[in-house]
Amino acid sequence: MAFALLLLCLLVGRSPPVSPRRFDWSTIWVRVGEYDFRRTDDTPHRDIRIADFRLHSNFNSRTFENDIALLILEQPVTFNNYVRKICLPPAGQSFINTRATVTGWGALAYQGPVSPVLNKVVLPIWDNEQCDAAYDQPIRSTMLCAGLPEGGQDSCQDDSGGPLMVQNNNKWTVVGIVSFGTRCAEPGKPGVYTRVNSFLDWIRSNA
Repeated sequence: MAFALLLLCLLVGRSPPVSPRRFDWSTIWVRVGEYDFRRTDDTPHRDIRIADFRLHSNFNSRTFENDIALLILEQPVTFNNYVRKICLPPAGQSFINTRATVTGWGALAYQGPVSPVLNKVVLPIWDNEQCDAAYDQPIRSTMLCAGLPEGGQDSCQDDSGGPLMVQNNNKWTVVGIVSFGTRCAEPGKPGVYTRVNSFLDWIRSNA
């Protein structure tokens, strides 16, 4: 059986908390090629069942450490003009001050309505020491922060699991996965993401 791979951040932090013990992954489908949920004729989207769900064994739902899982799909994904692969990031790169793009269908404001259309925002990546000073809980080296110092734009609720991407050597690379934050777009409170290149060995050994 052929499998396709998708990176996923658990539905916690910027979504209603979910206990891994109660998370029934067999009821979840992956949709590829979607853009506007109000329409059925805008893109040739496709739904694919999940064959397996692999949660990081050290995931901590209180601190959001190791907030990463893999979805193994029942069928391979067909790439086209609407569905393309994204690269894993190089090991060891911090991406500090790099402008990164985050996308999602999440809330348009804290506790606000979700968007039917895929949105994106470009945000600078912070130094982890600056981010740690902005939060009461520790910001670990396996986390990455991005946001405007003045606030106003951010990932938000129900964006959890979405990609934070940069162009690296002319290729799109997923450097972070939406994890948690303080409300949404608050001044001085960047969004916190799982730092993907901290988990390259784990990803490869579980793929």
